[in-house]
Amino acid sequence: LVNLMVKRFVILGASGFIGTNLVQQLKIKGQNFLAPNSYELNLVNRSSVAELGKLYKQGDHIIILAGLSPYRGNDIKSFSNNLTVIGKYLILLHL
Repeated sequence: LVNLMVKRFVILGASGFIGTNLVQQLKIKGQNFLAPNSYELNLVNRSSVAELGKLYKQGDHIIILAGLSPYRGNDIKSFSNNLTVIGKYLILLHL
């Protein structure tokens, strides 16, 4: 990871395999980051766009690693929830 003069990284899905390794590297590099867990910011809930909007600051870089794993339900509902999460992120980009 290179210091990109980023104010802060906002990592969604930091508790997964890739996310935990990313957080570890950001700590080593002394980078500023925020990694809310799913209890602090449940992206499937309707209120999550407003909550994420409150956390987001001008100049932040958002990294999305969040998604429902197949072992939590490999069905249309899980797929739909993953699309909901992505849609909410796209809404935030337009704020």
